[in-house]
Amino acid sequence: MKFPKTILVLVGISLLCSCATPQKKIISTEEFFKLPKDKTSPFKIPPEEKPKIKIIEKKVIAVMKFENLSKNPKFDWLCDGIASTLVSKLGNVKKIRLVERSQVVKSLQEINFNMSGVVDEKTAVSAGKILGAEIMVIGEFQKSADQMRITARFVDVATGNIINTAEATGGYNDIFSLQDKIAFNLLKTLGIKVKVAEQKKIQKKPTESLTAYEWVEKASEHWSKKEEKITEEDINLIIKYCKKALKLDSDYMLAHYNLGVAYKEKGLYDKAIEEYKEAIRLNPDFAYAHCGLGVAYGKRGLWKKAIEEYKEAIEIDLDYEYAHFNLGLAYEKRGLNTKATEEFKEVIRINPNLADAHYNLGVAYRNKGLYDKAIEECKEAIRLNPDFANAHCNLGFIYRNKGLYDKAIKEYKEAIRIKPDFANAHYNLGLVYENKGLYNKAIEEHKEAIRIKPDFAYAHYGLGGAYYEQRLFDKAIEEFKEAIRINPDFANVHYGLGVIYSFLGRRGDALEEYKILKDLDKKLANKLFNFIYK
Repeated sequence: MKFPKTILVLVGISLLCSCATPQKKIISTEEFFKLPKDKTSPFKIPPEEKPKIKIIEKKVIAVMKFENLSKNPKFDWLCDGIASTLVSKLGNVKKIRLVERSQVVKSLQEINFNMSGVVDEKTAVSAGKILGAEIMVIGEFQKSADQMRITARFVDVATGNIINTAEATGGYNDIFSLQDKIAFNLLKTLGIKVKVAEQKKIQKKPTESLTAYEWVEKASEHWSKKEEKITEEDINLIIKYCKKALKLDSDYMLAHYNLGVAYKEKGLYDKAIEEYKEAIRLNPDFAYAHCGLGVAYGKRGLWKKAIEEYKEAIEIDLDYEYAHFNLGLAYEKRGLNTKATEEFKEVIRINPNLADAHYNLGVAYRNKGLYDKAIEECKEAIRLNPDFANAHCNLGFIYRNKGLYDKAIKEYKEAIRIKPDFANAHYNLGLVYENKGLYNKAIEEHKEAIRIKPDFAYAHYGLGGAYYEQRLFDKAIEEFKEAIRINPDFANVHYGLGVIYSFLGRRGDALEEYKILKDLDKKLANKLFNFIYK
């Protein structure tokens, strides 16, 4: 019986090529390439075609945190509180696109800004260029006894000039009215006329309780003040503060919303869904809540519901880039690559400099077999972010599928240089070495992938395949069995194990694998049966 020299490697290629088909029991795109997670920041339905909505030219505005001139740390929460409330109020105006607060914080980190420092015009312009903003809002506030003064400066990012200054003074209890004055002054400066309905939304108080407002803004502060990944302690404090706010005002929409975000971060998706729904009940037009609800549904595997919520968010705000982004990921998860492609194109229309969008558009093109377009998008993602390990890994995958093994190796090595513990890059590099017949190198890479991620079934499968090619059958069987222990429904491994048993004359063992395969993949089972008896 002639031994099928390349059979396992070919099966491995088919697995990677079809990784976007969720109904088959194969590896997912997310598992292989670690696609960017949905944004954790604050973030109808039929017909399926895109809504024919006229795209409105919008002013892109970013609001920086305000400085506390009174120097009383008791009121530091207002630094972010005033900024987030202005974003919430201005978000009701159709002719404005607000940059999310999480992205503002990220931009400051990129320019190595000390998060406890004062944001001046020069800093604002630098951050604005990263964000793609046209106008930056910076300012300060001062509280003295029961009086409050808020001052804001509007900076033109293109020229660096202050185009206007707004000031509002009054009682501390009238803080929402003072913020309204700042918002309307900005709109007047930009020559934007607001509709009556928009004006009413801007003037609507988020809550009647100033204490509840303080608790929610203290909670929000934990989302934005951290320069590193948010901690479990931060999340627990956010939950605590939001619950305190809701005891004072059970209909405080932003408290429900922030509580939903916190529950999502803790992996309590059912509780997150409940809070997002409550936020939407209180404000059906809050796009962030719809997007957050979509994310929570996605985490529960409820992709149809997730897609409905992302669409709802987009219907409310056509230029909500993260709703388009997450909708693209959801379509990709369901194997709807054409629809995914359209959504990532929308993200790029809104924000051409978002590397993640170019990367995911490249993944969508790759899944459609449009490799040249996929390469172009991945290269653009790398141009925007040279240390984008996932983009290098995806390029390596595409080059391997095109038979350009040396280029694939170069990209995988670059991904590993950027991220040494990138298990998927080591695994895929091992597959390329197998394609080139460099089995010792392949074994090294698969072993490294397993060291980083011991329960990585595909790495055990790849290692078994390399041992198979070297006729080290006992070791190959051992690795295949380990892959099956991790993933009992891994059809391709059962097939490979059956082939080895048949080759070794262990027909009974081979037939046992055939019996298992019949329930997993009938086509592959028939192929093994024919191999056993040929």
